[in-house]
Amino acid sequence: MASVNVVLFSWIFFLALFVTLTTSNPVVRRGFCLSLCGDVNNVTCPSGYDCLSNGCGHQCYRTTFQQPPGCPMMKCAYNCPLGFVRDENGCEGCDCDYSRLTQGSSTGTQA
Repeated sequence: MASVNVVLFSWIFFLALFVTLTTSNPVVRRGFCLSLCGDVNNVTCPSGYDCLSNGCGHQCYRTTFQQPPGCPMMKCAYNCPLGFVRDENGCEGCDCDYSRLTQGSSTGTQA
């Protein structure tokens, strides 16, 4: 009877250890390795966003932005690295805003 208890206890211990190890270490996802904003390319983020590291490069993340009153709260299926397009009322939609980037320009400003 004692050997059955030892075997049962061992199985429970290893099962608990396995569950603890597999759930306590979240997967750290590294972002893409392009710096889409910041001092490297002089591209600034829109108001309400900050240029932060994504683990490899830099992109704009919402920090203080809130939809203006009367705008619907959007739940977009993806993240936009430079923010979302805003309509004439300042409301964000789910289209990415790449207007800060221009082809052939390293400054990120319109020529």
